[in-house]
Amino acid sequence: VVLLSLGTLVQAADIVEVARGNSAQKPQQPQVAVDAQGVIHLVYGAGDSVFYCRSDDGKSFTSAHKLPGEYRLSLGMRRGPRIAVTESAICVTLVGGPQGKGRDGDVLCVRSTDGGQSWSEPAKVN
Repeated sequence: VVLLSLGTLVQAADIVEVARGNSAQKPQQPQVAVDAQGVIHLVYGAGDSVFYCRSDDGKSFTSAHKLPGEYRLSLGMRRGPRIAVTESAICVTLVGGPQGKGRDGDVLCVRSTDGGQSWSEPAKVN
C-alpha cells in the first residue's frame, strides 16, 4: 500500500491511498516531487514496472500509469525509482535491465515534457 500524508499533523482524513498490491506486485519505494505550481508527482515500483500519478489539489491522485519499458526492475535497498521535476520536464530514473536486481549496473531514464501525459522510451544514462 502506498500512502501519502498530506499535512504536518497526520490524521486519518489526511491519508490518501494511491496504490495497493500483494506479494510480487506490491507497491514499493514511493518517491515524490512537487513542482513550482504545487503539483505533487509520485512514482513507485511494483513487480518489474514503474508507475506514475499526480495530484493537482493534494487531495486526490490520477490513476497510476505504467511507464514505458520492459526490464527487470531493482526495488528495495533504496534502489527504487527516483523523480525530478523542472519547468519543462518530469524525469524518472530507475535501476534495471535484462538481468535485474542491480546486476546490470544500468541506470535508465524516462521523461515527459507534457506533464506526465506521455513518456519517452527508457534511455541508459550511465
